[in-house]
Amino acid sequence: MKAYSTEDLWETTLYLRPRPKQSVQGGSGGFFVPEAIKYYCSKLQGLLAKERPPVPFDGMLEMEVIFVFPFKKSAREADKEREWYFKNTTPDLDNLEKAVCDALEKSGILKNDSRICKKISTKLCILGEEGSITIQLRRLSYC
Repeated sequence: MKAYSTEDLWETTLYLRPRPKQSVQGGSGGFFVPEAIKYYCSKLQGLLAKERPPVPFDGMLEMEVIFVFPFKKSAREADKEREWYFKNTTPDLDNLEKAVCDALEKSGILKNDSRICKKISTKLCILGEEGSITIQLRRLSYC
């Protein structure tokens, strides 16, 4: 999807299955990032770079992210009738957010991900979806 962008708002939806950015402990006690995660982060950064606004967002920002996962066949009957449910299992939201925040900064959409002062993040499973990430950035003001 093409990003929607104004001076105070930027939004896009990426159609790829969300993956967490987390390190794995190796046998010698050190930590490393698996190649599959490096590839995912690189792909995420590349997709976001295509949606970059003319000037990177800076200042106080709010970020809302919706991570959509495939619907599980083992879902409860009520969830099947509703056709969606909140995902309360792994991966952890903080690891999903880390991949997105790093990619937003490296792709030039954000000047620095430390500018994000407020976050709203959601993990959902939706019937018929293979996976997506919807990201919205808004400038904050005191008024």
